Amino acid sequence: MQTTDELATTLMIVDDHAIVREGLCAMLENVPNLHIICEAGDGEMAVQLAQELQPRIVLMDISMPRMDGLEATARIKRARPQTTVIILTMHRTESHVLQAIRAGASGYLLKDSPRRDVLDTIRAVSSGEVLISSELLRGAVDSLLSPKATSEVLPEDGLEYDALTPRELEILGFVAEGNTNKEIAQHLRVSPETIKKMVQNIIGKLRASDRTHAAVRAYRIGLI
Repeated sequence: MQTTDELATTLMIVDDHAIVREGLCAMLENVPNLHIICEAGDGEMAVQLAQELQPRIVLMDISMPRMDGLEATARIKRARPQTTVIILTMHRTESHVLQAIRAGASGYLLKDSPRRDVLDTIRAVSSGEVLISSELLRGAVDSLLSPKATSEVLPEDGLEYDALTPRELEILGFVAEGNTNKEIAQHLRVSPETIKKMVQNIIGKLRASDRTHAAVRAYRIGLI
C-alpha cells in the first residue's frame, strides 16, 4: 500500500492569490519527498517557470490575470507532455471540467477539498492516472454525450471497438464512476498494477485517447 512517503515529486503552485499559495505551501510543506520548487501568480509566469524549472506536477488555478489556467495548462502540456497538471479551482461546472480535460489536465480538484483528497490526487497522477471526482466526471460525461457536444468533442468517433471481457466491463464501470486504479484494485482484491494494465487494454480496445474518453465511448456505445 502506497503512502505519502512515496510521493517523491516536484511541484509548482499557480494561483493569483498569494494567501492561497501560502496556504497550499503550508498544507504540503511537511509531506515527505514532495518538494515545492516554485510558485506563479498567473498563467504566463506558470508557462515560463514550467519550461525553466520543469516541475513534475503543477497545481493550477483557472481564473487568473494575463493568462488563465486552462490556456496555461494547454501550453505547458504542448511544450512538456511529461509535466502533469492538476486543476485546483472553485469552478465546478461541467464546462470547466471539460475544458480542463481538453487542455490535458490529469486531475481536477475544488478548493474546498480536504488535504487528504489533494494528496490522493497528487499520488494518483504521479502514477500516471487521471483523477476527477465521480460527481464531476459524471457531469462532464453527461455534457459530452449531449447532441451539441458529441460531434464537437469526438468527431472522429465511429463507434467501432474490440469486444471487452466481462472483467474489463466491470473495471470500465468503476472507471466511469471516477475510481482510481488503486480504488478499483481494492474493490476487486487485485494489485493496482494489474488494474493499470487492464485499464490500458480497455482504452486500446475502445480506441480511446485516455480513461475519460473511454468512459464517454462506453456510455455512447451502451456498454455502461
